[in-house]
Amino acid sequence: MKEKPLPPSWSWVKLGEICKKVEKVRNPNEDEQFSYLDIGGINNHSNKVESFKQYKWKNAPSRAKQIVQSDDILFSTVRTYLKNIARVPKSSELQIASTGFCVIRPDLYRVVSDYVFYFTLSKDFLERLNTLQTGSSYPAVRDRDVFNQKIPLPPLQEQHRIVEKIEELFSELDNGIDNLKKAKAQIKTYRQAVLKTAFEGKLVQGKGQKVKGKSENGELPEGWEWVKLGALINFIGSGATPRGGRSVYKNGGIIFIRSQNVYPNELRLEDVAYISEEINHQLKRSIVKPYDVLLNITGASIGRATYIPKIFQPANVNQHVCIIRTSHEKVEPKYLSSFLNSPFAQDYIARIQIGATRQALNYSQIKNFPFPLAPIKQQAQIVEEIEKRFSVADKMEAAIDESLKKAEALRQSILKQAFEGKLV
Repeated sequence: MKEKPLPPSWSWVKLGEICKKVEKVRNPNEDEQFSYLDIGGINNHSNKVESFKQYKWKNAPSRAKQIVQSDDILFSTVRTYLKNIARVPKSSELQIASTGFCVIRPDLYRVVSDYVFYFTLSKDFLERLNTLQTGSSYPAVRDRDVFNQKIPLPPLQEQHRIVEKIEELFSELDNGIDNLKKAKAQIKTYRQAVLKTAFEGKLVQGKGQKVKGKSENGELPEGWEWVKLGALINFIGSGATPRGGRSVYKNGGIIFIRSQNVYPNELRLEDVAYISEEINHQLKRSIVKPYDVLLNITGASIGRATYIPKIFQPANVNQHVCIIRTSHEKVEPKYLSSFLNSPFAQDYIARIQIGATRQALNYSQIKNFPFPLAPIKQQAQIVEEIEKRFSVADKMEAAIDESLKKAEALRQSILKQAFEGKLV
């Protein structure tokens, strides 16, 4: 790679030329305790060590080999594009790093540690290493690949000024990002508030509409009633994982909906699996139909619900997704799906999980679910009002996401200027 021109008094040097060797563990006392730093403990957004594990040497992981200290930089050599990079935090305890890291220990007489840290976060440095990765399932670079990379080196005093300016600009940028994230969280709260109001009958409730007396599940407008969901269900069931599991999935064919595809009132099909016509026929009981409501019934995504639109490709579901099929004369599918994603329904699901050894909903629990049955015309109106409000929220969220992307681009622009000598 051709070296870019640098300001006078700067020079290109190999990273390894301005770093010290890191000591490896030899003959440890098996009862000595230490803090173990591994890749899982790094937040690759903030680039900080957020967690570590305590071990004694007699129980230590086999990769606990590198003795580290504050000012060291941990650079994950696996999938370098994920930016699992962080500074070793200050600690009075012995800290040991995984061999999954290239430990960069700058020679502080020649280079400022934070200057090197920020350079490792730069697009220029990472892209060079990305091209050197080998291995398809576990792409990685070697330590020597990292240390062979060249870094633009200004005089020490200028390095301090550059770091100071980067941190000043990053601090302002981080404040802006925090505000954007808070705004995004407020949109999520707003959506929940809309759903809460909707299923209390307040989105379409007329001024003269009376409210019934309180029940154990809360007040409802006149003309509404609390019913058990089972009274409205024509069919309930879930599918199965085909024999052979992932090995029988196809690149096309019948859509096979799994829990990772089901989101609140949304189907995300970017990573959807497909099955053959033959397997679909074998699992014919769980073939979905237009207007079916899908509910995740196991695992971390339990309670997420969506619906099948009127026009949809042939599809089936696995055992983690439950089909709820109701009478269309009594229940608007989007109304039911929206209700299942509402605060009332999510709280109810959480309550019936208390004491359970694993997160799961069974058919009996779903049938006993309390459901605020509104007149069918009002259900359609409520869905329309929810979608109207959510549409505005979606546009705001998209604008925030775009601003967050621009913030990351700005971060890289700051680093680019810094290491071209154009920041101070």
